[in-house]
Amino acid sequence: MSKLRMLLNGGLTGLMAISTVFLAVSALLSTYNAIARSFFSFSSPWIEELCCYLCALMMFLMMPRLEYFDDQLSISFLNEKLKNHPAGKKLIFCVRGVITVFLYGILLNAGYSVVVRNLLISSKSPVMKVPYGQLYTVVMITVVLVIIYWVFHFFLKNERGGELNESR
Repeated sequence: MSKLRMLLNGGLTGLMAISTVFLAVSALLSTYNAIARSFFSFSSPWIEELCCYLCALMMFLMMPRLEYFDDQLSISFLNEKLKNHPAGKKLIFCVRGVITVFLYGILLNAGYSVVVRNLLISSKSPVMKVPYGQLYTVVMITVVLVIIYWVFHFFLKNERGGELNESR
């Protein structure tokens, strides 16, 4: 396995670990808040806000991995339907990659202005006072990672000479 592939896989493993921690913390805090609300008539709004942010960030952190390994449900369905048609599978893969990079480029451009605006006006979340600019920056980083992984999909071949996504 090339060093670049090892680096990409290591980055994805790191994102998966962070997402796992976010999910575990969110589940524990949500359970605590539900029990406190049900049995002790006490709830904490900051726990609800934190859980929302953790779940949203978890989903965005998983995007690069899903793109890199073609693990989205709709793509897995298409791959299964086209398993006997390698040319069709490759065509759909390439078209999907171009469309994804194009749309994520638009999202990156628009998202950048949102991040800058929120950093300039110092907007913060209502309960925890977390700067929105920092939260949105994490989202923008994941969008950049998705674009980077797609570029590697197009230009990096695996050891068998096939596309990167076929080397799982």
